[in-house]
Amino acid sequence: MSIAAEELNLTSDEAVGINVILWLRRRGKQQMELANWLGLNKASVSRKTLGKTPWSVQDLVSTAAFLDVPISALLPDSVVEEEQKKKARTSEG
Repeated sequence: MSIAAEELNLTSDEAVGINVILWLRRRGKQQMELANWLGLNKASVSRKTLGKTPWSVQDLVSTAAFLDVPISALLPDSVVEEEQKKKARTSEG
């Protein structure tokens, strides 16, 4: 269960945020529980899930552990593929 970022024109942080929200609901967990797990306040987690604050690698690892999912469930391959396309476009120019 993940989204294709390029189809919705999302940033990688927005794509991760949406996937986190989806998995929180699927697991029956709340943002506040995730915030406590990450050692953050609810507002910080909310900003992350909205894509307004970037996700660190440690955030992704800890969130995946909290939700009991692989990191790939939070960061779909399409996000990496989109970054590769951007790099190719800048290399061509």
